[in-house]
Amino acid sequence: MFEVFHVTVHGAGHIKKGQPCEDYSVSAENETCRIFVVADGHGDSNCPRSRLGSEYICRIALEDLTSFEKSVREQGWAYKLLQGREQEPLLRQLITSIFGKWKKSVCGEFHQNPLSEEERAGCSKYISLYDRGGENRAYLRHNHDRRPFDRGISAAASAGRRKVRCV
Repeated sequence: MFEVFHVTVHGAGHIKKGQPCEDYSVSAENETCRIFVVADGHGDSNCPRSRLGSEYICRIALEDLTSFEKSVREQGWAYKLLQGREQEPLLRQLITSIFGKWKKSVCGEFHQNPLSEEERAGCSKYISLYDRGGENRAYLRHNHDRRPFDRGISAAASAGRRKVRCV
C-alpha cells in the first residue's frame, strides 16, 4: 500500500523575483480512499490572484472528490467508473461541480476585493477586459478563462486498485 501526501514549494525563481508562491496542493485519505489535488499558478503578473485561484480550486476539488467517493461507495457506483459509457457522465458532473463552485468563489473574491491599483498596474495585458465587464466578462471570458486567478489543476482519487484521474 502507499500513503498520500502533498508538498507545495515556493520556487527559487519566484523567491528571487519577490513573487508569491502561486501553486497549491491538498491531500486526504481515509479507510477507503486516497485523494490528491495540485494546482499550478499562472506565473504571469497579468494574473495577480493566481495564487488564490490555485488555493480555491484545490480546496473545492478535495471537498467534491471526498463527497464523490462517498457517493460512489454508498450508492454502489463503482462499476460505473469502470465502464467508459457510464464513467463519462459521472466525471463530467463532478468536474462541472468543481469548476462551478470555483467560479463562484473567484467571482465572490473579485466582487468583494476589486483589483488594487498595484494589481491593475501589473496586469496591463488584460486590464481593458477587467474594466469592460466587471466580475463576469472581465475575467470570466472564453471557456472558463479566469485570468486574474488563472491556474492549472490535476486531481486523482484512488480506492483500492481503482484509480480515477479527474481533471
